[in-house]
Amino acid sequence: MIAPDRPGLGLSDFQPGRRIVDFTEDVRQLSAHLGLTKFTVLGISGGGPYAAACAARIPEQVSSTLLVCSMAPADAPEATVGMLALNRWLFSMAHRYPRVAHCVAGICLRAIWHTGEQPLPKQIEKRLPPAGDPGSLDIQVGPLEILLEKWTAQAPMDATSYLVSLPESARRIQMLSTAAGQWAEQNPRDALAWASSLSSEADRNVAVRGVLAGAAQSDAAAAANLALTLPPGIEQAKGMELIINQWSARAPENLMRWATTQVSDTARQAALPSIVTAWAGADLPTLGDWLNALPAGTARDTCCAALVRHLAPTQPDLARQWADTIGDLSLRQKEVGNLGINHNQR
Repeated sequence: MIAPDRPGLGLSDFQPGRRIVDFTEDVRQLSAHLGLTKFTVLGISGGGPYAAACAARIPEQVSSTLLVCSMAPADAPEATVGMLALNRWLFSMAHRYPRVAHCVAGICLRAIWHTGEQPLPKQIEKRLPPAGDPGSLDIQVGPLEILLEKWTAQAPMDATSYLVSLPESARRIQMLSTAAGQWAEQNPRDALAWASSLSSEADRNVAVRGVLAGAAQSDAAAAANLALTLPPGIEQAKGMELIINQWSARAPENLMRWATTQVSDTARQAALPSIVTAWAGADLPTLGDWLNALPAGTARDTCCAALVRHLAPTQPDLARQWADTIGDLSLRQKEVGNLGINHNQR
């Protein structure tokens, strides 16, 4: 799914005087850049008129158009049936006195947000299923996710902190992971700092992995470097495993280049064992190719020793082969000796 921002929303530049139909030229240029000749357009709520404009202006490219809870011309028959009285009044005013309606809408928004009121949490609570009633959960997923996405985009710390305050449930865990990942796309370091500070170990693990997964979607190398800022332990190991699993499946050659930079930086070599362990679980053949290409030295020996320890419980013969490639005699003897102990214990 491709979701371009309209001018003035997200990170796009505001363009005064723009009309709804002007957005179709943005879509035309975007589709040309991406090499798309045919596509479906989806418009939700206020995005409906923009989707309809695409269907009208570039029908040769739009194969179908979906409008969900879409806006319609306010003067169309029955267009405002079922709408809140305030919204009907604003629509009528916008049609007759657009400048006045603009001022009124601005005042309403400022009154809501500047007083500290948070309408989105209240809407989320209304849509949560009753405690102990998971049967209605699937029905509520759509509205919850839409509200959460909007709130996280506006105030990520408020949104994620609110989720942590909710009673524990499988849905809450999923929402927390999603919100943490969305925050990471905006500011990964702040998101990780918040996630790492959570007192609950379960919430901390979920939030940290959500942050790293979100960061890895746009820049796996930056996400991996971010994971290495975590204290050594289970959170760093699991986070690195998540990133390398995604990375090795998408671009193993880029993973190999990044790993080489870790080897060349002596300050980062302490993290090599966790990198190797995660990589071995994701893509052992590619890891083996990378290790074979590394020049002999302390860094390669450290990586090989970490791989030996990873393989020892399940593949002791392969672990012994890698142990024999360790150049440092004392380290090789130590790892071979540990293999003997593990073998006897089996």
